[in-house]
Amino acid sequence: MVTRSDSHPLTLSPSQSMWTPVAFAVLTSPMLLIAQTLTAPIIDAQAPRAVTLGKPVAELHDTFTSMSSVRELSDGRVIVSDRRDNLVQLADFKTQKLTKIGREGSGPAEYESAGSLYALLNDTTLLGDFANKRFMIINPDGKAGATRTDDEGSFVASSTLGLDERGATYLAVRFQTNKGEGGPQYLIRYEPRTKHADTITSIVRPSGLVSGASSTGNGMLKYFTNLPFAPEDVAAVARDGRVAVARFDNYHVEWFARDGKKTIGPTVQYSPIAIDAAEK
Repeated sequence: MVTRSDSHPLTLSPSQSMWTPVAFAVLTSPMLLIAQTLTAPIIDAQAPRAVTLGKPVAELHDTFTSMSSVRELSDGRVIVSDRRDNLVQLADFKTQKLTKIGREGSGPAEYESAGSLYALLNDTTLLGDFANKRFMIINPDGKAGATRTDDEGSFVASSTLGLDERGATYLAVRFQTNKGEGGPQYLIRYEPRTKHADTITSIVRPSGLVSGASSTGNGMLKYFTNLPFAPEDVAAVARDGRVAVARFDNYHVEWFARDGKKTIGPTVQYSPIAIDAAEK
C-alpha cells in the first residue's frame, strides 16, 4: 500500500501559467506511483512556489525499482519506464494491474534500453531506445507497435532534448570549427515526415566542457564533469512545440514558438552564492 504523505512539497516552476489537473508523485524505497489532483495553478518561473500534494486520488500497490519516465493516457492508465529493470509497463489504477509492453531485443515491438517516454497526439507514445538508436512506438491501446528511426538513429542520441506532440524531434547540435574545436551549439527541430530541419536558436555551453557517465554496477551510473557549476544555457521542449531557453546571462527565459515568434521574459534578480571548498 502507498502511505499518504502530505509533507512532501512539489515545486512547480514552468514559465507559463497553466492548469495541470493530475500530478504523479514518485516515492522512493521502494518506488511507488500515486496520482494526485493539484488544487493550485502552476505559476511562472519568476515566482516559484511549493504546492503541497493532498490525499491521492488513486494508488498503485505495485512497486518499481527505478521509475525514470511516466506518460498518462486519456483514460487514466499510465505507461511507466523503469531503466534499471529495463521494463516498460502499462499501469491500470482501477484494476491494479501491470501489463508489460514489448520485450527486450532488436526486432519488431522490441527495445534494448527502456528510456524516456514522449507523448504524441491521440494517446500515442514514443519510447526512446538509445541502445538500438531508435524509438519504439506504443499504440493508444498500450501495446508495442512499429519502430521509428530518424536518419539512422542519430537523433536518439544524448543530444535529444525531447519531442513534441506532433512527433518532431528537438536536438542540441554542436558543429566543429576548422581547428576541430567545439563551436556554438544550436537547437534544431527535425520533422521526420518531411525530413526537414530548422535551427531555432543557439545556446551557450561552457568552453572546454568534458562530461560523461560510467557504470558502477547494479544498474547505477556515475556522472562526471571537469567543469562543475559552470554557467550554461538550459533548454526544454513543451508538448505543443514551443521551446524554452533559460539564459544564464541576464538570468531570464526566452520562449520560441513553432511559427518563429520569440518571447523574452523579465530578468530575474538573484544573489550569487559563493562556492566553498567542500563543494569543490
